[in-house]
Amino acid sequence: MDKGLVILSYVFFTTGVVTASYRGYNFADKDIRLIGGYSALEGRVEIRIHGVWGTVCSYGFDLNDANVLCRMLHKDLRSLEYYIDGRYGVGRGPIFYLNCSGSEQSINNCPRYQYSSTACTHAKDVGLMCVGCQNATLETSHGLLEHVNITNFGDVYSDSCIHGLPSQEFMFTCTPLGGWIELINQCTNTVVRNIRLTGRSDYYMEGFVEVSVGDTWLPLCGYTTINRNVYYIDNIGIDPKAKVVCSMIGKRYKASSYLEKLLEKPAVTITSCIGNETRISFCKHLKGHACKYQAWIACQVNTTLKQSN
Repeated sequence: MDKGLVILSYVFFTTGVVTASYRGYNFADKDIRLIGGYSALEGRVEIRIHGVWGTVCSYGFDLNDANVLCRMLHKDLRSLEYYIDGRYGVGRGPIFYLNCSGSEQSINNCPRYQYSSTACTHAKDVGLMCVGCQNATLETSHGLLEHVNITNFGDVYSDSCIHGLPSQEFMFTCTPLGGWIELINQCTNTVVRNIRLTGRSDYYMEGFVEVSVGDTWLPLCGYTTINRNVYYIDNIGIDPKAKVVCSMIGKRYKASSYLEKLLEKPAVTITSCIGNETRISFCKHLKGHACKYQAWIACQVNTTLKQSN
């Protein structure tokens, strides 16, 4: 079945929507277009200046610039995320630098200039994903939203429960009236359920950490960068992300390190913990994103914590 029909079916059956007014996008004759994504709301940024189409360099680019670009597509749009990893391919033509304050209606009101071919290349072309809901967030309890489709029932944002494996997905919709609704969650079988440490000593339970996601064991990430954000398990003090690992096996935290083992493969990445969690699934975490170094953690063997369900 066509993916667009599947999305419409989910919207219909989960929200009870029978009719809805389309947000009214009109992307014709704009001086901006997004290329290479699932829809006109995501892709490589291409802008037209003095009749010539070019791209935007990622050097110095920030959220203020991204918001202005989305506003050029439609007055109610803002940036949900921008990308500097070349995921939407390389563009052609001149490469422009922007320096917007964020309040402008168009880049025509922003300071800008054209880069030379040696100062910035098309490998640094900016990508963008726009959204019309003010309370929409890129990071959900299931992972990061990666794509958006435009439908008559709203703009549907989605990704895989385990990044890179499209068989199980989660979806949110931004309705024409600005509501932010979870449509579908197929991630119930991808919960982090258990952990294991490779190696032991007389005094510590220690080793490189692996976690079970469904019926698959994945490394626990110690250090990586995802969408410009750096995530790591700190080896100074007691990092709550490391503490929760020892809590899962009923032990107290002793030490951790994130530069012991080069990984360069998909892993589970804990993005944040409050500090009182007893399971990784209670922390914000991402599954399946590339990780640079695997986490190493030591727990104290001669102490036992009371397990909680």
